[in-house]
Amino acid sequence: MVYQNVTFTGRIVQEIDGVCDSNSPIAGLEVAPNFNYSTHPAQAYGSNGLPATNSDGVWTGALIFGSSGDFGSDYESYVGTWTYNIFFGGDGTYSARSLHDQTGSFAYVTVAGPPTGTVTISSPIEIYAFDGSFNPSPTGGDCTQVGFWDAEDKQCLLTADIATSGNTAGIKIGQSIWPAGYSGEGTTQGITIKSVDSQQPATITGNGGGDMSDAGVYLYKTTFPTIHNLVIKDFKVGINSHQTSGTKIIGNTIQDATGYGIYVYDTGTCPNCGSGILINGNTVEDSGNNNGGSSIQVQGFQGDGTCNTTIPYFLNLSEVGQPPGNNPTPVTIVANTVTDAPGWGITLDAAGACVNDNTITGAHSGINVSGPGYSTSQSDNNIISNNVVSSSVNDGIVLTGSGNTIDSNTVTDSQYRSGFKFDYRTQNNIITNNVANNNNEYGF
Repeated sequence: MVYQNVTFTGRIVQEIDGVCDSNSPIAGLEVAPNFNYSTHPAQAYGSNGLPATNSDGVWTGALIFGSSGDFGSDYESYVGTWTYNIFFGGDGTYSARSLHDQTGSFAYVTVAGPPTGTVTISSPIEIYAFDGSFNPSPTGGDCTQVGFWDAEDKQCLLTADIATSGNTAGIKIGQSIWPAGYSGEGTTQGITIKSVDSQQPATITGNGGGDMSDAGVYLYKTTFPTIHNLVIKDFKVGINSHQTSGTKIIGNTIQDATGYGIYVYDTGTCPNCGSGILINGNTVEDSGNNNGGSSIQVQGFQGDGTCNTTIPYFLNLSEVGQPPGNNPTPVTIVANTVTDAPGWGITLDAAGACVNDNTITGAHSGINVSGPGYSTSQSDNNIISNNVVSSSVNDGIVLTGSGNTIDSNTVTDSQYRSGFKFDYRTQNNIITNNVANNNNEYGF
């Protein structure tokens, strides 16, 4: 499926008794999704439902080629010029027209195709589904500068690479705003950003400097975003999810982030803190620093004590001006690969979370279940299982907190320190079936 912005400057006129050539263009008519004389299906789409012609009888909007099942695939076959017979359905003014007495005209539509190559930016590509007046955005904000916008599923599918010319975020999903009474959908709620081609993911490249907000992808106070199958390199932070709930970060590659690879942060005192996080199947290379910057860091969240990877919808109370709160829902870090981290591979300052099936190789230290953070409940009741940590400079897995389950992890070849290290504040933890081998100080 392809969204193509087009302007109809052809004769959009009323057809009377089968004749339209001598009639004047008609304003204020809605465009019905009825397009003929094409080998490809198409639909009309405007910024607020069915679009209407302006005072000159001209409509500016988007044309959708294909069906939702093949959105973003085989878009090259749509590039070219197509001829359509465009019919207008009746709005309130023209509802009396019969099925055989509609307006219509022929129009030529040229599909140029989506952006390709590398798009250089000096400010973030900002993505939103609705504008500040809650009208649907036919382009997803800036999405069409770098790819397709699927308005139905709220997906920005990248067809071009992105390079920044200074300290700026690559892509930003900003604060979600709701209509009065917090009804309906938020302006940035539930947006997905991913590569159109899973075999050739889009690359977002920065310059390694700037602030925490100068991330490859910056999520700020929104809900239920998904970041999938991108390559992000040379930013201060690869992906920064700031005070955002329901975040899914799946299958991305992050390289050479100078601060953090993936940084997921919320405020509040648990249990009135954030919830709903999935970090699954990402590769993080050479990211973080030895001054507190981890390859993956999750801070200020409370999960439901499971390793589930499905996040159900819930209302984050921060959306209505209250502390975030949580239901809670899963907070899961699973099946990620971290290599050559200058600092910690994974830092968890959370409760009821799951860190499972991750592989960490060559980090300064492996997994840090840290805290207490916002309250004494931080870093309690987590599941740390089936992780493999090898060749750390210092410790493999360090635990602070109580009521955690440490099960079936393997730590080998810590260069200077221990395999597993337990802080004096830890108590009532379950530690089973773990393996520590060839670590310099202690196994446990």
